[in-house]
Amino acid sequence: AYFYAGHKRVFLVDRENRKYRTTARSLSELHAQLDPGIFYRANRKFIVNVNYIQVFSMANSSRIRLQLALPVNEPIVISQQNTSLFKQWMGEKL
Repeated sequence: AYFYAGHKRVFLVDRENRKYRTTARSLSELHAQLDPGIFYRANRKFIVNVNYIQVFSMANSSRIRLQLALPVNEPIVISQQNTSLFKQWMGEKL
């Protein structure tokens, strides 16, 4: 469903909301190995699977907030600089 970085490690959260530690040293390393048609680097802490994005909405300062189909402990926000790239990426999926 998504990957996240925390405590100098990279974790995978699957569709049953189970957490696994990956062998990747960074999200950048992992992102290079993933299908860009399915996975999007939302910010420096999260890579999300398009199939688990439930809702996205505009947050303050022209940023986008994502809500995934699974609970996430912190908000996933796409920066103002990447808002147009995200919209373009999502437009290809719809």
